[in-house]
Amino acid sequence: MDVEVLMNKKKNAAAAYIRSECCRSSTPETLKNLLDTLLDPLKKIDSFDTIDWIKWLMAGGCSPEEFTANVRKYDNATTCGLVWTANFVAYRCRTCGISPCMSLCAECFQRGNHKGHDFNMFRSQAGGACDCGDMNVMKESGFCYLHGPHSQNPNLSEPNTAPPDLLCVASQMMPRLILRLIQHMRDNSNSLSGFLGGVQEADSFITMVHDMSGMGAAMRQVMTHALTNPLIYKNLTDIEEIGNTMSAEYYEFMSNSKRAYEQALLSLPNPKPPEEYKDIPYLQPDLVHLTFLEEFVFWTAKFEFPQKIVCLLLNLLPDEDYKEAFTRAFVLHYGRISQLLVQSNDPDMLSNRVVHVSVQLFSNEKLALRMAEQMGLLHIMVISLTYMMSKITIPSTLQSFGSRNTHFVVDCGNQCMKDHCYWPLVSDLNNILSHRPVALRFLEDDGLLKMWFSFLSLFQGMNANQRELHQHVEYEPTTYYAAFSTELEASASPMWALVSHLRDSSTAHLTKNLIRHCKDQLKIWFEQIGFNGHDLDDDQVSFHLPLHRYLSVFLYQAVRNQGLSLQELLPPAKELRAIIQHPLRVQTGFYEIISGLWVRNGLQIKGQAMTYVQCHFCNSMVDADIFLLQVAMMNLPYGEFLSTVLYRFNIMESLSISTSMTNSTLEPDHEILMMENCLIFLASLTSIRTAIGVSDCDLVTLEMVTLLCMADKTHSQLMELMPERSGNSSQSRDFEAVLSKVADYRAPNFESSGNMLQGMYVPKPFVWETLYDPIYILLRAVHRRDFQTSLDRFAEFSKLAGKFKGHGTPWPPFRIPQVAEAPYKDPRFVLQTRVFHGVLFVIFYKAVNTSQWSDQLLSLAVYLLELAVSVTDPIGPHVMSNTEDPNAQMEDRYDMNFSSWYTTDCLLANLRTEIDSVLVKPSAEDTIPGSDSSDGDDNSVDDVMEVESYDVEVEMFEDRGHRRSPIERSGYRSVAAGNLAIMPSRRFEDGPVPETEEVERRRDLQMMIASPKPVISVQKKEVGRSSTRGVITEVEVALNESILSLLLKLHSKLSSVPDSYTPYWETPGAQCIITESSSGIENGLDSNTFHSDGYLTTYSPLFYKQLYDVMTEQGLHKSRTGDGPFFIGNILDGVASRDNSCREYIMEVKNKLWPKEAEDEEDRLRREAQEDAERKKRASERRRIATEEMHRRQQAFLDKMNSELDPGTNPFLDVDEEEEDEENPHIKPLEYHCVICNLTGPSTPTNPIGLVILLQASSILSHRRRADTRPNALPTNEEEKLSLVKTETMSRINEKRLEDLTWSFDDDSWLMAMSAGWEGGVHVQTCGHHLHHECLRDYHSSLKTQQRQHNISIERGEYFCPLCRQLANSFLPLSSEFGIRKSALVKDRKGNIEPMTPETTAPYLPPSPEANIALEVFKLLKEYPLPTDHSKMVDAMAKTMEEMTNATMLKYRKIGSTTNTKSILLFVNSIARTNLELELVLRGGNLVSIPTDPQPSTSSASPLSSNVVSKRSCIGTTISIFFFFIILLN
Repeated sequence: MDVEVLMNKKKNAAAAYIRSECCRSSTPETLKNLLDTLLDPLKKIDSFDTIDWIKWLMAGGCSPEEFTANVRKYDNATTCGLVWTANFVAYRCRTCGISPCMSLCAECFQRGNHKGHDFNMFRSQAGGACDCGDMNVMKESGFCYLHGPHSQNPNLSEPNTAPPDLLCVASQMMPRLILRLIQHMRDNSNSLSGFLGGVQEADSFITMVHDMSGMGAAMRQVMTHALTNPLIYKNLTDIEEIGNTMSAEYYEFMSNSKRAYEQALLSLPNPKPPEEYKDIPYLQPDLVHLTFLEEFVFWTAKFEFPQKIVCLLLNLLPDEDYKEAFTRAFVLHYGRISQLLVQSNDPDMLSNRVVHVSVQLFSNEKLALRMAEQMGLLHIMVISLTYMMSKITIPSTLQSFGSRNTHFVVDCGNQCMKDHCYWPLVSDLNNILSHRPVALRFLEDDGLLKMWFSFLSLFQGMNANQRELHQHVEYEPTTYYAAFSTELEASASPMWALVSHLRDSSTAHLTKNLIRHCKDQLKIWFEQIGFNGHDLDDDQVSFHLPLHRYLSVFLYQAVRNQGLSLQELLPPAKELRAIIQHPLRVQTGFYEIISGLWVRNGLQIKGQAMTYVQCHFCNSMVDADIFLLQVAMMNLPYGEFLSTVLYRFNIMESLSISTSMTNSTLEPDHEILMMENCLIFLASLTSIRTAIGVSDCDLVTLEMVTLLCMADKTHSQLMELMPERSGNSSQSRDFEAVLSKVADYRAPNFESSGNMLQGMYVPKPFVWETLYDPIYILLRAVHRRDFQTSLDRFAEFSKLAGKFKGHGTPWPPFRIPQVAEAPYKDPRFVLQTRVFHGVLFVIFYKAVNTSQWSDQLLSLAVYLLELAVSVTDPIGPHVMSNTEDPNAQMEDRYDMNFSSWYTTDCLLANLRTEIDSVLVKPSAEDTIPGSDSSDGDDNSVDDVMEVESYDVEVEMFEDRGHRRSPIERSGYRSVAAGNLAIMPSRRFEDGPVPETEEVERRRDLQMMIASPKPVISVQKKEVGRSSTRGVITEVEVALNESILSLLLKLHSKLSSVPDSYTPYWETPGAQCIITESSSGIENGLDSNTFHSDGYLTTYSPLFYKQLYDVMTEQGLHKSRTGDGPFFIGNILDGVASRDNSCREYIMEVKNKLWPKEAEDEEDRLRREAQEDAERKKRASERRRIATEEMHRRQQAFLDKMNSELDPGTNPFLDVDEEEEDEENPHIKPLEYHCVICNLTGPSTPTNPIGLVILLQASSILSHRRRADTRPNALPTNEEEKLSLVKTETMSRINEKRLEDLTWSFDDDSWLMAMSAGWEGGVHVQTCGHHLHHECLRDYHSSLKTQQRQHNISIERGEYFCPLCRQLANSFLPLSSEFGIRKSALVKDRKGNIEPMTPETTAPYLPPSPEANIALEVFKLLKEYPLPTDHSKMVDAMAKTMEEMTNATMLKYRKIGSTTNTKSILLFVNSIARTNLELELVLRGGNLVSIPTDPQPSTSSASPLSSNVVSKRSCIGTTISIFFFFIILLN
């Protein structure tokens, strides 16, 4: 029938005719001609009439609605397949899911049985499809009743096959419909916008096809046949085959369409594969399509996955044949899709749509395995990822020593990284690696592993941070977000996916092979960055080491679950040393950042440190690093490992026994913090059992307790904050059981304001007693305030529960860890090395003799010693007889060379070994001047200041070009042998040890003021060669202490009670046990081990060990709640129970320090009477002092009233007394009132009193102008602006003067001729209140131990005045040599001046105000010489000058920064002069008389009064210190 005639009929009649023709013939000519007219590509595709004709024709004579209903009767699909787009609410059940990506629509989830399952409802980000009924994705038990093999769908009943005539027309029409859609895509392929416009134009046509796919399985079979049949595609698109049957117009259109298609193919190239994979068919550069589906996928990919097209393709997925064909077509274009992700203008949208497709295809395990085996899917993915990342690489800066670094890393600032363009590829890789067969195939392929680790090396050392040392970074980078996300998603997620399949010994060979590839790639990386095994930049850190973390995690898995030994997996010792250097640097960098050393790098660097330990990253980063370091620590010499840690933390110089040694790397305020952090790190390594002994259930308990102890949490907060392993959530089956075990639920309640508070989980009481672990809190706390909060909560619980009865704050209850499981060695054995014992000795020695250590540091040191004791086996005389005598006289002990301090690693032996003396590196004050000098016996100060230091040969590392460690700078040689023993060197060189000028300046100032502590006796012993300037010596510092003696003293110091330690066998609990045993009660103590005759009890050596064990069983040593003396006492008890020699030594030291004499009853009564008399005497003395203080204040009030009267009219002032005062201006010492202890008295050398002061750098003087200069005005034109620039200020004048003086005169001359304080000098301010030096020290120590937050930097010395609460940061000691003066400090005598006698050694000066002041100053120096002997006053002055030095600006310190001693005089002189000039400015130009309009003074908080000059001002005291330095220097 003719087409025109047919179209003139009604549509249902024409459709019936076409249906009958299709039933008779397989090639209906009438339908073909009719479709040529309806689907003409030159017509618009969205014509309503055309679409309506198609619907009626396909219905075959009935209405389209009736046809749809008839077809749906034969929908026998067993899967749901519902497709949704973004923001659709769906469900995921982890209990039922096989693939982690499974999802269910709401209807299927509600129809299924998921009661008690681990499920969640989520809002879809990228879109998805319902997996109900798919047995490859989820378990059958999770299917709803309408889907799956046992479905109750009524359409599955017989017959379930559609009749042939129902879909005969659809089968003939479907290829032409798809061809028309393909033609439309080709025709609009010129640009992305054109294509998307074409898709929008064809919306009605695509909707029609969508409706067809919704008719059920029968219609989907028709559609998928047309899409996947290669013959249909060829017959409809190959113009060479069918060109002779086309019209000329249609032929021309098809030719143009083909050219557009071929150009589009060339615009989407494939990534270039490696040479060994270039023959893989699906990695070829030429793309050949064989079906409509493949071309459909091509256009979908090229134009960024239009949502309507994607949904059309996904709607057909319930057909299994189509699903495989679609997956093959998708894999065919996968490499090209990776390039589109980088080029896209909207990568986030494109990523979501790619994943929308891929997650439906790769969640099927069998299908994913076929793709990996037949199409090389794993290779395609890894090559695509590598190709994407290799395009955005930059040279690595992690280890940049010259041009040796040839390694490249990804550029974290690239837009590809910021937009996470790699996310779809990584998500797909994680998806297919979740299938065990695919993951095992990945692990079996050496080529894949090699390529994968090469890909990971692109992230190794990315986003390297360089520490800013001088000024704050101008713009803070934000690249660390991309860096951390990349490592988590592209490295850690595939790692955990692979680990999940290595569960037993059957896969041990795969793990072993992977570790081998990892070690090989690490070697390649070391060569690329030029790393020699030990050289690291201490000012650089990168948190990203994926190769190290792969090695760590797979080592853990192999040893724990697969039965492999560490010995067969670990590299040789030399390689292991090199491998741990970068993870160790990450740890030290982390602690440096939280300690404020990287503050100039901005907040972003702190963000990196916080992210490193954050709950979503900690398992993949910090935990892996800790485990790798623990393994290395177990398998390297302990002394070597510990020395490396001390060196990396830059605290070796802080552990010097010398009082003059300063840390050349760390600032003073960072020194203590890094010491604490080093001990925290060692405590973490030795006590954490996350990977070496803790079960999964115990680990969940520990993590939950850690969260609850920091703060009460809601259920959702606990679920969110529990650490997870990249997709394997910690919300395991143990979660709810553990939560109910360790926490109580606090129901919601209302605040007083009416707001409702959420219900919270709070830790149960036993958690604080047994499970609270401060070390693990430190590991997991993102903010240090969280750790402090947990300590506050613990202290509150301890006091309320009566567990802590002390008056202060309990120490952190650090836990004794469980024994490490085999095959691991116990990490605590690292604390058995003599190096660590030497470190503990120095810490305890300084804790006893100084107050520089914080309670936090001291508690950590005590805890580490307790850990060491806990793994020490008891020894006795029979054991020691076969070991080296620990008390044998050693040849030499060297400062900071701790391996030379003891002869053995036996802890119990070293604890009682007395260190008699230590050889300390010589300093200028210890040098003997003039021994071999040709200048005679008198050496100048310059000679003393310029004594040459010495250097020695260093053999610690093979490469001699590396930076020298503190051990090397200390002047000792290190021998690279077993335990890194450092031996004294006898070879000296002439060159001085390089130091910065600033360090030299500070050290010189300290040498001029500070002298050795009274507890140290110094002897000098010549061990070097002579020099023309003097003899180089080593200073022998006498100590005569042991660790046990120091612990006893420390116990007494912390208790504030002499002889405070009571041995455990003398405690009431022990006496009760002894009494029970002697009475025949069985309690574990053998009564034969002790004997009592009624007067004296004797104990056998076995008694002490048995008694200790019995007390431990009864819980007398199990409590972890106590203060410092409590924990120190526990250590002493443990040591005494393990070694009889230690026990005897403890009692010997106790008796020596606090001797006790036996006394009879009469002596006891006499002693008690004497003590009672003493108490009464002290009470009487206190009453007397209070009375005198009241009289003194009354007299002071009268004196003040009298002084305000005129002397001629004052009836109370005696003329003779006035004359006597004139002759003797220092009648009595001036007294001051301490605002802390409220005592009034003079400032003495042994108990100095000073002012509360604030030191600030000031450049105000630099802006002064000449008096005749008119005031500056805001410039309004270029002339005024130029005039302002030319204005002479004090800064410009002094800079010109400095330039002229340095050009024309030598240093000795010009350094004494000017002041350097005009810019960056120190301004001293005070509130006028006084403190004892000792009171201030105790006050500052209390601020450090307070638990509350301060808004001041206590570590930098800041504090508030205890009385007025004004800010201060230093203490200005007041000299005890100046008394009360009735006149000015320096008088201006304008009368006739008698020349001074030659005996005064002062030249005659003409009478003038300036000359008279100079004479008065000289007389003041001679009349009141300042003390030069060592005293607390001198120490306080030295400390003040050091703080003044630190307060100055860098420019100030650089002026005159030479080796000349005069530069130090210039430095000190300028400080005093700066404050004098500032005081002159503030007082109106006169220090003596009161200005007419008085201005407030910054030197005192009180206003100026008539007696302002008579009072000792802050400036006057600064001058006194300045005079003190002049005396020393001259």
